[in-house]
Amino acid sequence: MKSNTQRAAITVGLVSLTLAFGAAAQSTAGSGAAGSTNSGSQAKGAAQSGASAQKADNKAAGGNLDRSDRNFVTKAAQHGKAEVDLGKMAQDKASNPQVKEFARRMVEDHGKANQELMTIASAKGIQVPTETDKDHQKLANKLQKLQGAEFDREYMQHMVKDHKKDVSEFQKASKNAKDAEVKAFAAKNLPTLQEHLKMAQSTESAVKTASRGGADKGAARTAANSGGAPGSGTSAATGGTGGAGTGVGASGSGGASGSSANTSKANTTKQ
Repeated sequence: MKSNTQRAAITVGLVSLTLAFGAAAQSTAGSGAAGSTNSGSQAKGAAQSGASAQKADNKAAGGNLDRSDRNFVTKAAQHGKAEVDLGKMAQDKASNPQVKEFARRMVEDHGKANQELMTIASAKGIQVPTETDKDHQKLANKLQKLQGAEFDREYMQHMVKDHKKDVSEFQKASKNAKDAEVKAFAAKNLPTLQEHLKMAQSTESAVKTASRGGADKGAARTAANSGGAPGSGTSAATGGTGGAGTGVGASGSGGASGSSANTSKANTTKQ
């Protein structure tokens, strides 16, 4: 039989082993929990990092472009295309040389601005419309049916109206645009649009003056024709009666003189 001392030693040994195993288990559990926490933190950090990277990519591609900036780019692209298309039409259909020159400038200047804007829009990831807006489509259909002076008046009237709007929009964007490139584009092209507006106003004025001049000349010709015919007829008739008055005047006064001369001749014969 084992002595009490041996039994006590065995008991102490078992207790020590139990404590040792318990401590090891707690340590392992703690390590696992810590590892799990660290893994979660790392996953969360990776997700945040990925979101930040995606956000940066979206911003670089224009995904976070301010709505007002996006609207400006879209409208500017549509209006610019309309100015080029209508300018080409005016070069073919206009009758006034000044209108043709204005149309040439529209095709050249707006063509360059459109290319610049397309580059910016592409870098921002913006899909701008390839067609003009409905109002300009209706205008193009209307102008297609007109010719000569009538086309000139209608085209220039809308050019003045359009460029007033364009100047206003570009002024706002040059001051308030959030995106630096969009703001710079608006500021760069604003002076050209202001020049276009002045050209449109002066050309429209010239077209109106030419139209009034043509109307005045037509009225003068009509008045001359309607006034000359009765006078000639009266003169011929009176002149035929007077005899001596034939061929004296075209206004009819010659006929009267002829009549007076015949009267005097008759009186002399009687005497």
